[in-house]
Amino acid sequence: MHNPENKNCLSVQSPNRLSQKYCLSVAIIFFLLSALFPILSVSADPVNSTQFKITIDESLYNRWGFKYPATYVFTLPGGATGIEVSRRDNVIDPWAPIIEKTSSDFFNGIAAVRFDYANNKAYVSLGFETTNIFYIQFNVAGVAFDSISKYYDNRRAGYAMTTDDWGNNLAWYGNTTGVPCDGNMTKKGCDHYQAAVIAARYFNIPLTVAINTELPWDDPIGNAAKWDLMQEELDVQDNSWEPAIHTRTHPCDESSYAFPGYDWQITGAALDILNNLNNIPFGQYVFTFVLPCGYLDSAIENTAADGFIFVRNGGYGTIIDYAPFDPAHHYYFSDDLAVMGFDGTMTSRTPWGRYYADWVAEFNGAFDDAYNNGGIFYGLFHAANYGNIVLYSLDPPVDGVSGSTLMQHWNYVANRNDVWYAAIGWIYSYKMVADRVSVNSVTAVQNCDDTDGDSICDQVDNCPTVYNPDQSDTDNDGIGDSCDKFPAVVTHSR
Repeated sequence: MHNPENKNCLSVQSPNRLSQKYCLSVAIIFFLLSALFPILSVSADPVNSTQFKITIDESLYNRWGFKYPATYVFTLPGGATGIEVSRRDNVIDPWAPIIEKTSSDFFNGIAAVRFDYANNKAYVSLGFETTNIFYIQFNVAGVAFDSISKYYDNRRAGYAMTTDDWGNNLAWYGNTTGVPCDGNMTKKGCDHYQAAVIAARYFNIPLTVAINTELPWDDPIGNAAKWDLMQEELDVQDNSWEPAIHTRTHPCDESSYAFPGYDWQITGAALDILNNLNNIPFGQYVFTFVLPCGYLDSAIENTAADGFIFVRNGGYGTIIDYAPFDPAHHYYFSDDLAVMGFDGTMTSRTPWGRYYADWVAEFNGAFDDAYNNGGIFYGLFHAANYGNIVLYSLDPPVDGVSGSTLMQHWNYVANRNDVWYAAIGWIYSYKMVADRVSVNSVTAVQNCDDTDGDSICDQVDNCPTVYNPDQSDTDNDGIGDSCDKFPAVVTHSR
């Protein structure tokens, strides 16, 4: 039987089966191509590029990660086209290209760059990754930092929807906690909250789900099944929902919190999520605390301090923008936030959640108000109040007969390229970065030596052998304080 010569230079067969001359030629060609075209990296041209260093407080980074991308706005040199942008976390790392998107693309919460050449702008959306520092490079000179965009990718408005009480599924349809939906959002008798996540995913609307972590009470089997369904939805890894705390057992007043205690209810609920769930989008963090019944007192404020990025009230306020930052407790909060509750309307006629044109008009009108004013629409419903087959019906809408108010509302607001769709905790993670990040132009350098590992190249490091990422130099003598024998003495003899 004829056996042709094997020309696979990676073969494990014996050398006498290979053409050594052929393999040598392949190796030479591969070496030359590798040198000319590095794989998945971008080299820096110090003359024809612009670089920026993005920094956030290290303690805040260690607490919250800030992986959700913030959008950095840059002004481009006039007439520029075909620009490429790349990033790296350390000066010794290779540059990695950033994917480019256009205003015609639908995308949210990803690392991307979008160019508006007509107005000489670039919108670079990036999150922090391995450290509290990263670098951005443009392959042209003359780029200037402008600002942090108010919303992701400079969108016109934001949309955030919350459903409260996963675990507290008793309501009017029996206890469905932990009953699998098997991918079917209208399945009768399955977990209302898994159905809600599936339905929101259908419309590409990320959902914040407020969890009562110890409910159903005294039901370890049901509780375990609840966590299993949550993990199943997180394991899809499509950033479709955010786990938020709604305390352990849903206390609504001081006496309900007092026993077994505020810390048990609040801090304990956050630990329950972190101990039971993995693959939480944008890191293993709990960004959001949704107040049960909207109840808030000083003990809640003090217990929640530094524990969350955002605390959400019960709604019906007037603010359709970001809530202000509470400097005393270090989270964003306002008791005047305009959170539109859907339940009051959707339970005013039967069957609850059915399509009624005036209900849809009410919700769509509230969204239009936020959209037209460049604000954020905050919505809220309790999935346990409704039958899945009604609330998530995609049937043609007929008043009081078929279809779903929520589905028709989502169909109206969803998939717009100029709207930022995000879970509420991700919105405030973005806001915290926007309020605190530092952006500085740096000298463009190629991959370099960094002896002390402080992410500053040796050739520009004012203490090349001493770790000093802040590069402080009190006396401005070119020698960093960390290695200057007289850091506070200004002399002209050196």
